[in-house]
Amino acid sequence: MPLVTFDNVHLSYGAHALLDKVSFNIEENDRICLLGRNGQGKSSLMKLILNPHNIDSGKIKFKPNIKIGYLSQHLPEITNQTVYSYIEETLANEKQLLQEYTELSISATTESLNKMEKIQKQLDTLNAWNIDVKINKIIDLLELPKNKLMSELSGGWRRRVALGRALVNNPDLLLLDEPTNHLDIIAIDWLKKALEQFNGALLFVTHDRNFLKHTAKSLFDLDRGQLTLWQCDYNSYLKRKEDLLATEQVHNALFDKKLSQEEQWIRQGIKARRTRNEGRVRNLQQLRRQRQQRTEQQGTSSLTVDSSQKSGKLIIDAENISIAYNNKAVISNFSLRMLRGDKLGIIGANGIGKSTLIKLLLQQIEPDSGSVYLGTSLNIAYFDQLRNQLNLEQTVLDNLAEGQSEITINGRSKHVIGYLSDFLFTPERCLSPVKVLSGGERNRLLLAKLFSKPANFLVLDEPTNDLDVETLELLESLLVDFTGSLLLVSHDVEFLNNTVSSSIVFYPNGTIKEYVGGFDDWLAQGGSVNQLIANAPAKPAKQAAAKSNSTVNTSKKLSYKLQRELDNILDEITMLETNLDKLQAETQQQDFYNLDTSHTQKVWKEITDIQQQIDAKMLRWQQLDDLSNN
Repeated sequence: MPLVTFDNVHLSYGAHALLDKVSFNIEENDRICLLGRNGQGKSSLMKLILNPHNIDSGKIKFKPNIKIGYLSQHLPEITNQTVYSYIEETLANEKQLLQEYTELSISATTESLNKMEKIQKQLDTLNAWNIDVKINKIIDLLELPKNKLMSELSGGWRRRVALGRALVNNPDLLLLDEPTNHLDIIAIDWLKKALEQFNGALLFVTHDRNFLKHTAKSLFDLDRGQLTLWQCDYNSYLKRKEDLLATEQVHNALFDKKLSQEEQWIRQGIKARRTRNEGRVRNLQQLRRQRQQRTEQQGTSSLTVDSSQKSGKLIIDAENISIAYNNKAVISNFSLRMLRGDKLGIIGANGIGKSTLIKLLLQQIEPDSGSVYLGTSLNIAYFDQLRNQLNLEQTVLDNLAEGQSEITINGRSKHVIGYLSDFLFTPERCLSPVKVLSGGERNRLLLAKLFSKPANFLVLDEPTNDLDVETLELLESLLVDFTGSLLLVSHDVEFLNNTVSSSIVFYPNGTIKEYVGGFDDWLAQGGSVNQLIANAPAKPAKQAAAKSNSTVNTSKKLSYKLQRELDNILDEITMLETNLDKLQAETQQQDFYNLDTSHTQKVWKEITDIQQQIDAKMLRWQQLDDLSNN
């Protein structure tokens, strides 16, 4: 028997159908990822499994005595409860039954014995005879700090405690809503391994594609109220879904053409109307009803950065910077030279100092020692992971345009509502206060605000939280095509792999090192997630690679992105050298120095710039070539 069955379930908010006569089963041992854009109803579907009485119509059936665990996308509140008592709360019903059973056992009346027998059956079904053993078992499994207060824990640890609360009853079905939110790379790796040990069925929502590919065995796609099961991997799903939408678009175009022809026919003159076919009129009415009932696919996000003038060649020059808090070194003697066009990712555990490093590099705070120089002609767009740049009481419109009806993007004037529609905000949503927006909508608004200003240097601190996968991939494409410089903090390893050219890795012993490529390229150079854990040895990656063949496969190839860069870089160098030869040949002409001084200076400046570009690309080529032969 299925664990859960949805039978023609309908749920709507106003005129918007989140679930339109949806039917599906969840079987034992299923591992299903629920996909869909923000606002499509993914969280609502999960909440219906927890509270099935909220449906408008249809039926939801459950296997008898099913136990369901649920992890919300929101962090647990900061309270003065201990970890143990927070987990114990979810067993309140079992505790109440045990107390009643104990009280009834004091008296030996026939009535009390009959009640005890009923309660005993309930306790047997719930496996609730020893609550302490149950709680301590899950605390040991997840390595939770049993006696610590929730107020003393970081967001990542509170997330882990919330998972313990969801698992303590050994559920048959576990529901996870954005489980990787607020987790760092270490915790996400731990979560993947913990779920491998879970024996029940799993239904989860996530924007983390690496977690999705590792955990899901099948996919549910929720699109405009319809739910479809896909028994394939994520990459196959993307291709098939694209083909399906293309076919739908063709069918809709043919339908609209037929409807238009029939509308023209019905509007003909009096003679035509007198002789019209009544069956054809009825068919037209049916076509109109079908067109009204069609749910259009939501528009696609259109992300663009307002281009700015080029920055100077040097973006950041940090030399031997150090900073400490409460006599504990956070950053020690770190140096960085960032050039125009560099795209750097920052990798490390939560709380280790990544955001502090960004503030030091942007000169928002002063180092205890060392120096930071910011280059010239920089227009910086800074994405704050805490969204402090948004006024929660103001509307979406006012947060972006501050009372203006138009903004200028890439030199062209555009209406604010039209610009916000590129970020999937409807005109009605533009008038909503920010405090009612979902996490994904707030992120999209902050991206819209940042990208409305000219920028040649993007600084993004955890930009992917709460974004749906489609918007995340569009942001990814934007960053790949962005011609300026990028400094990125993210725990999404696939996002890092696809966007950055170098990675800055924080180790727990206070050292920070730079590596070529993204997260997987760091692993290929001897890195491992264990090196990021405070109680694990943090050996430099190259030493680790030399000492242990188990740490890194020396025959591992470059990632697709870096291999493509390596394949193209020699052609780029050749092109630069050709241009350099032309300019140098011009300087050797007899009349070169008789030309206007401004022209000769321009030529010599171009020669210097091209030579610097050649030097930089030669260095890059050497790095990539060494890595490919490592």
